[in-house]
Amino acid sequence: MRTIYLFFCCLFLAAALHAQTVWVVRHAEKSTAVKTADPELSETGKLRAAALTAYFKDHKIDEVYSTAYIRTRETVSGVAEASHKPVLAYDSPATLAGRVWSGSSRKKVLIAGHSNTVPDILRALGASFDQKELHDEDYDYIFKIVRKGKKLRLTSSHYGALHRAGH
Repeated sequence: MRTIYLFFCCLFLAAALHAQTVWVVRHAEKSTAVKTADPELSETGKLRAAALTAYFKDHKIDEVYSTAYIRTRETVSGVAEASHKPVLAYDSPATLAGRVWSGSSRKKVLIAGHSNTVPDILRALGASFDQKELHDEDYDYIFKIVRKGKKLRLTSSHYGALHRAGH
């Protein structure tokens, strides 16, 4: 009986030590060549999407989420293909957060949003983020949330070409 108890204690401790990691990005630069509500990525945006794929070359991503817009799907499609995962659609940050935090404590997730939804996504995931929305030119930020047990840590960095001088 004691052996079984020790086994389950070790199993519980091992699970508690694993981190769940979520990265959130804004879609890459969109094309303005054709006036449409759902534009594709511009050439600069395609380069940024390739840089995102390169950023994740050493990470095994378990789930990739995007809105239904072409620009968000194109931003993360290279990562999804490299990870042999589909791009999953989401509608609201709250529903997305429930899907992300369910399941494995080792899960690694990538989410693409928009300048006005990335802050809401971060907050829905439990991160403290004061900014209301990203600026129009903020395409190069990548936000990383690491969750161990009930503790969350939010960090941000950049990927691809810096969008403005002075970063």
